[in-house]
Amino acid sequence: MGLTYFSTQTFAKENILQSVENIKEYSSHDGNYFKLIQLDRGCRIDARFYLSNQNHLYHYFFSYGKLYKATHKIFKYHYKKGEEGSLLHVINIDLSTSLVLKLDDPQVQQDFKNYKALFPTIYLNRCV
Repeated sequence: MGLTYFSTQTFAKENILQSVENIKEYSSHDGNYFKLIQLDRGCRIDARFYLSNQNHLYHYFFSYGKLYKATHKIFKYHYKKGEEGSLLHVINIDLSTSLVLKLDDPQVQQDFKNYKALFPTIYLNRCV
């Protein structure tokens, strides 16, 4: 008699509460966006900055207004030969750097506070 193995995989539920883009205070070469995403536990703010040859993605995980994890990823663009610098000619994007940020870094805390201020309290109150 054969054995049957069951695998259960749980995927976190994500719900985008609000998304804003091209905020002038955080201008970058080719734009930006900020998303407030409700998770099973708390929320996450995604902050993405598009530059000419790469983009930076920050994730700020928080619950009850308190930051409990922050990460930073850099994605590099690869262009068609002779078409460097034009996002229309990107042929590949590679993750080049992935970091967990230090929560006691004052700049990390300030950025989190600034990005959180982009979203209305009515949505932030759902981040428990």
